[in-house]
Amino acid sequence: MNRSDPFGLLPDTIEVQSHQVVGDMEHASVRVTPADQARWCNDSRFATGVDGKCFVTFGAGPERCLASALCLKSATNRPGDAIPHTGNIGIDLGGVPENVVIARLFALDGAYADNLHYSLPPIGAGDQNSNSYAAGLLGAAGLAVPALTRNPGWNRPLAPSRFGITW
Repeated sequence: MNRSDPFGLLPDTIEVQSHQVVGDMEHASVRVTPADQARWCNDSRFATGVDGKCFVTFGAGPERCLASALCLKSATNRPGDAIPHTGNIGIDLGGVPENVVIARLFALDGAYADNLHYSLPPIGAGDQNSNSYAAGLLGAAGLAVPALTRNPGWNRPLAPSRFGITW
Protein backbone atom coordinates (compact mmCIF):
# COMPACT_ATOMS: atom_id res chain seq x y z
CA MET A 1 0.00 0.00 0.00
CA ASN A 2 1.36 3.44 -0.93
CA ARG A 3 0.32 6.94 -1.96
CA SER A 4 -0.41 5.96 -5.57
CA ASP A 5 -2.43 2.88 -4.53
CA PRO A 6 -4.06 3.74 -1.17
CA PHE A 7 -6.03 0.47 -0.99
CA GLY A 8 -3.03 -1.79 -1.72
CA LEU A 9 -4.67 -3.42 -4.72
CA LEU A 10 -1.75 -3.26 -7.14
CA PRO A 11 1.62 -4.96 -6.71
CA ASP A 12 4.17 -2.15 -6.51
CA THR A 13 7.44 -3.75 -7.37
CA ILE A 14 9.32 -0.54 -8.16
CA GLU A 15 8.84 2.46 -5.92
CA VAL A 16 10.33 5.79 -5.03
CA GLN A 17 10.96 6.03 -1.32
CA SER A 18 11.98 9.09 0.62
CA HIS A 19 13.15 9.93 4.13
CA GLN A 20 14.01 13.10 6.02
CA VAL A 21 17.67 14.11 6.15
CA VAL A 22 17.97 17.76 7.21
CA GLY A 23 15.12 20.04 8.29
CA ASP A 24 12.28 19.48 5.86
CA MET A 25 14.59 18.18 3.10
CA GLU A 26 14.28 14.54 2.06
CA HIS A 27 16.49 11.98 0.31
CA ALA A 28 14.93 9.78 -2.38
CA SER A 29 15.96 6.39 -3.69
CA VAL A 30 14.42 3.68 -5.87
CA ARG A 31 13.30 0.46 -4.16
CA VAL A 32 12.65 -2.75 -6.10
CA THR A 33 10.78 -5.63 -4.47
CA PRO A 34 10.26 -7.94 -7.43
CA ALA A 35 7.06 -9.90 -7.88
CA ASP A 36 9.27 -12.52 -9.51
CA GLN A 37 11.07 -13.42 -6.28
CA ALA A 38 12.28 -16.74 -7.72
CA ARG A 39 14.16 -14.91 -10.50
CA TRP A 40 15.95 -12.36 -8.32
CA CYS A 41 16.37 -13.58 -4.71
CA ASN A 42 19.51 -15.61 -5.44
CA ASP A 43 21.14 -12.55 -7.00
CA SER A 44 23.78 -11.28 -4.52
CA ARG A 45 22.80 -7.66 -5.19
CA PHE A 46 19.47 -8.29 -3.41
CA ALA A 47 18.92 -8.26 0.34
CA THR A 48 16.12 -9.84 2.35
CA GLY A 49 13.65 -7.53 4.04
CA VAL A 50 11.87 -7.89 7.37
CA ASP A 51 8.87 -9.20 5.42
CA GLY A 52 11.00 -12.06 4.05
CA LYS A 53 10.93 -10.70 0.48
CA CYS A 54 14.09 -9.86 -1.40
CA PHE A 55 14.67 -6.27 -2.50
CA VAL A 56 17.32 -3.92 -3.83
CA THR A 57 17.58 -0.15 -3.58
CA PHE A 58 19.27 2.23 -6.00
CA GLY A 59 20.53 5.40 -4.39
CA ALA A 60 23.45 7.79 -4.22
CA GLY A 61 25.17 10.10 -1.81
CA PRO A 62 28.31 12.13 -1.20
CA GLU A 63 31.74 10.52 -0.96
CA ARG A 64 35.19 12.06 -0.91
CA CYS A 65 37.02 12.07 -4.21
CA LEU A 66 39.60 14.16 -6.01
CA ALA A 67 41.34 15.41 -2.86
CA SER A 68 38.79 17.43 -0.86
CA ALA A 69 35.82 17.42 -3.24
CA LEU A 70 32.63 15.43 -2.77
CA CYS A 71 31.40 13.22 -5.60
CA LEU A 72 27.94 11.80 -6.16
CA LYS A 73 28.51 8.06 -5.66
CA SER A 74 25.80 5.52 -6.41
CA ALA A 75 25.36 2.26 -4.54
CA THR A 76 22.75 -0.41 -4.09
CA ASN A 77 21.32 -1.02 -0.63
CA ARG A 78 22.91 2.00 1.03
CA PRO A 79 22.15 1.70 4.78
CA GLY A 80 19.65 4.59 4.89
CA ASP A 81 17.94 3.37 1.73
CA ALA A 82 17.72 -0.31 2.68
CA ILE A 83 15.66 0.22 5.84
CA PRO A 84 11.88 0.01 5.29
CA HIS A 85 10.17 3.31 4.45
CA THR A 86 6.51 4.30 4.56
CA GLY A 87 4.59 6.39 2.03
CA ASN A 88 6.42 5.01 -1.00
CA ILE A 89 5.21 5.98 -4.47
CA GLY A 90 4.64 3.11 -6.90
CA ILE A 91 6.09 3.54 -10.38
CA ASP A 92 4.05 2.61 -13.45
CA LEU A 93 6.16 0.32 -15.60
CA GLY A 94 4.24 1.40 -18.71
CA GLY A 95 3.56 -2.16 -19.80
CA VAL A 96 7.24 -3.13 -19.81
CA PRO A 97 7.83 -6.48 -18.07
CA GLU A 98 9.13 -6.11 -14.54
CA ASN A 99 12.25 -8.23 -15.14
CA VAL A 100 13.19 -6.09 -18.14
CA VAL A 101 12.89 -2.91 -16.06
CA ILE A 102 14.94 -4.37 -13.20
CA ALA A 103 17.71 -5.48 -15.57
CA ARG A 104 17.63 -2.01 -17.17
CA LEU A 105 18.00 -0.30 -13.77
CA PHE A 106 21.06 -2.41 -12.98
CA ALA A 107 22.59 -1.67 -16.39
CA LEU A 108 21.99 2.07 -16.07
CA ASP A 109 23.34 2.17 -12.53
CA GLY A 110 26.42 0.25 -13.71
CA ALA A 111 27.01 2.76 -16.49
CA TYR A 112 26.98 5.75 -14.11
CA ALA A 113 30.62 6.81 -13.54
CA ASP A 114 30.25 8.04 -9.92
CA ASN A 115 32.33 11.12 -10.71
CA LEU A 116 29.96 14.10 -10.67
CA HIS A 117 30.36 16.89 -8.14
CA TYR A 118 27.92 16.55 -5.22
CA SER A 119 26.12 19.61 -3.92
CA LEU A 120 23.39 20.06 -1.28
CA PRO A 121 21.24 21.76 -2.13
CA PRO A 122 22.01 21.78 -5.84
CA ILE A 123 21.51 25.43 -6.76
CA GLY A 124 24.15 26.20 -9.37
CA ALA A 125 24.28 25.13 -13.00
CA GLY A 126 25.51 21.56 -13.15
CA ASP A 127 24.94 20.91 -9.44
CA GLN A 128 23.39 17.59 -8.49
CA ASN A 129 22.77 15.37 -5.50
CA SER A 130 21.25 12.02 -4.52
CA ASN A 131 17.77 13.14 -5.58
CA SER A 132 19.11 14.16 -8.99
CA TYR A 133 20.53 10.65 -9.31
CA ALA A 134 17.28 8.84 -8.39
CA ALA A 135 15.11 11.02 -10.67
CA GLY A 136 17.65 10.68 -13.50
CA LEU A 137 17.81 6.89 -13.12
CA LEU A 138 14.03 6.58 -13.44
CA GLY A 139 13.99 8.90 -16.47
CA ALA A 140 16.87 7.10 -18.18
CA ALA A 141 14.98 3.83 -17.65
CA GLY A 142 12.01 5.33 -19.52
CA LEU A 143 9.83 5.39 -16.41
CA ALA A 144 7.54 8.17 -15.28
CA VAL A 145 9.18 10.37 -12.65
CA PRO A 146 6.65 11.33 -9.96
CA ALA A 147 6.49 14.83 -8.55
CA LEU A 148 8.28 15.28 -5.22
CA THR A 149 8.35 18.61 -3.40
CA ARG A 150 10.59 18.03 -0.38
CA ASN A 151 13.53 16.58 -2.28
CA PRO A 152 15.95 19.28 -3.46
CA GLY A 153 17.55 18.25 -6.75
CA TRP A 154 14.64 16.02 -7.79
CA ASN A 155 13.71 18.61 -10.41
CA ARG A 156 17.33 18.54 -11.68
CA PRO A 157 17.65 14.90 -12.77
CA LEU A 158 20.93 13.61 -14.12
CA ALA A 159 20.93 13.55 -17.91
CA PRO A 160 20.35 10.16 -19.55
CA SER A 161 23.86 10.42 -21.00
CA ARG A 162 25.24 10.06 -17.44
CA PHE A 163 23.75 6.56 -17.49
CA GLY A 164 25.19 5.67 -20.89
CA ILE A 165 22.08 6.62 -22.93
CA THR A 166 23.11 8.32 -26.19
CA TRP A 167 19.84 8.75 -28.11
